Amino acid sequence: MEVEFKHSDFIPAHTTSSSIDDSELEQRLELYGLCKECQHPKLNEEWCSKCNNERFEARFDTWTSGNKDIDKFISTVQLTATNYSQILEWIPWKRLMEIVHIGIGRFGSAYSVRWLDGYITHWDNTKQEWGRSESGKKFYVKVLQGLSTDFANFVNELLSHQNGKNGLIRCYGITQDPATKDYALVIRCIERDMKSYLYSSLPYPEYDWKTKLEILADIASVLHRIHDAGFVHKNLHTGNLRRLMNSTIVTEINLNSHGDDSPTLSHSDGVYGVLPYIAPEVLRGGPINKAADIYSLGVIMWEVAIQRPPFDLNAHDKLLAQRICCGLRPHINNSMPKSLAKLIKRCWDANPLNRPEAEEVYIWVQWWLDLCNDSTSDIAAEFNIVDGERKQKDGNFFTHPEAIYTKRFLDFPSLPEPENFSPDTYHQMVSLYARRQHILDSDSHWSANNNSDIFGK
Repeated sequence: MEVEFKHSDFIPAHTTSSSIDDSELEQRLELYGLCKECQHPKLNEEWCSKCNNERFEARFDTWTSGNKDIDKFISTVQLTATNYSQILEWIPWKRLMEIVHIGIGRFGSAYSVRWLDGYITHWDNTKQEWGRSESGKKFYVKVLQGLSTDFANFVNELLSHQNGKNGLIRCYGITQDPATKDYALVIRCIERDMKSYLYSSLPYPEYDWKTKLEILADIASVLHRIHDAGFVHKNLHTGNLRRLMNSTIVTEINLNSHGDDSPTLSHSDGVYGVLPYIAPEVLRGGPINKAADIYSLGVIMWEVAIQRPPFDLNAHDKLLAQRICCGLRPHINNSMPKSLAKLIKRCWDANPLNRPEAEEVYIWVQWWLDLCNDSTSDIAAEFNIVDGERKQKDGNFFTHPEAIYTKRFLDFPSLPEPENFSPDTYHQMVSLYARRQHILDSDSHWSANNNSDIFGK
């Protein structure tokens, strides 16, 4: 006698009423057939909910996170998964090797690790265990401080990125640092710095202002934490910022770099760094302190907002260093919200004493981010207007062959005293430029009629 299946009995409850009906299940039965073990219809070529649920349930007593909410969340995800990419598991810290700290994000630290087991890809009938992929390969661990006390927000965040949708990085499971007791996510290792995130394709991908403000809030928050702890980053640029899931991680943090005026990376005969992000007083051999970090932050804010590398039309040589000391800054155009432009100009002021602290930058950016969700806000309207204008523009840009965005030793003696733009400094730069006529300057903004925009003042 042929058994009549009620297809919905074998589908997770959360998918039955909304996304999978009996007619679709009948189609899947035709496409994928019956499970060889239980003779029930499969949801896809390799997934049988009935068998897999039994396998997960049989192991519930073999693991625990030590947190009932997390245990319940993981088990629920496992029992409602409809394919292997949706599986989440508890990953014991002892299964992670070669743990290396790579940076700090707004909500905690990030590490690179070797995960001995790798992630689940199928059920191995021969071995009667889960088959896995990328065993012993490199993954990232993203620590989430306060996870146990703010679990609801964590769940909402993780569910939206659980299986790598929306262009975000897939999460494979949850672990716990035994030293700090902080919980953490184990996620795919993707070597993607901020530059590749901003310029991953041509034309460059368009990110709305909400995304950009989230990035800037992350960076400012981390920098505030670094400064508040008495340290200085001293080499801040988009090359050492990474995107992990939906957050920004700051890397290359030297916790031996205290926030005093000791010129750890700056010397009387040169400086190490990426020229467009280096404060003018540092180019002249001055100390790399918190104010110098703020200058770098201002350039990063401009770059994220405009989605264009700073000084990409210029050779990164002594002439550019001279012009920076004389007040040259990346060009601010109408695609920049005025409120944000004003804050950026304060960050890269020639006088370090006029620059805001990282905490103030974070407060402003987070406030704008909060207001972006309020349709009645003037700030939201301002950002939405320039967002529309920005999307109408081409994102393809020429980069000068001598524009170098990696850290190197720079030695530019006899640079002028740093100052903000003025008519006198403009004519001084024209004179400097005239002495270097053999160098092709491709800066299309170099015009006396538009000098106020050139210098961002």
